[in-house]
Amino acid sequence: LRIRAALEQAGARVVPATQHDDATLQAVHDPGLLAFLRDAHRAWLDAGYPDDPGQEQVMGYIFPTEGLLAGVQPFEPASTAARTGSWAFDTLTPVGPGTWEAARGAVDCALTAADLVAGGGRLAYACTRPPGHHATRSAYGGSCYLLPPQELLHTGGHRFGRETVLLGQHRVGGRRSERVEAD
Repeated sequence: LRIRAALEQAGARVVPATQHDDATLQAVHDPGLLAFLRDAHRAWLDAGYPDDPGQEQVMGYIFPTEGLLAGVQPFEPASTAARTGSWAFDTLTPVGPGTWEAARGAVDCALTAADLVAGGGRLAYACTRPPGHHATRSAYGGSCYLLPPQELLHTGGHRFGRETVLLGQHRVGGRRSERVEAD
């Protein structure tokens, strides 16, 4: 909120994010990851994990790495608790109520900033949480669920044109921020 207040005080116009279709998101993510993140918390609740073992949020606890599988053909487990480790790479990034909506909203925020610049705006600043710099095409972790906006824009270059939009990450006060600029 301090960043927003400072930008507003400096005269920046606040533009609400607009909802975008999933085409750009689907171009850079494994469809299984998207489905998992979208449905994981509901499946967790339906499986009764908040009651037994008493875990309110989706948490990976076993990760089917090559070393663990030792020659066993990888497969997606039926259990939500076991399936989580197929898509997560740490135990520090729980999926709870609203996680999918927040991660998806961060994508919409970044794409809205890109739309503003592609539409002739000189500069747009998309300040979002959760970030995406630790996420990969097929895994989430490090408090990141979906790829960062610059990956979305790079892969979606056909939509915005690489000559039109450049998105860079910059450190501000030790935190990563996102900025969209026109070339």
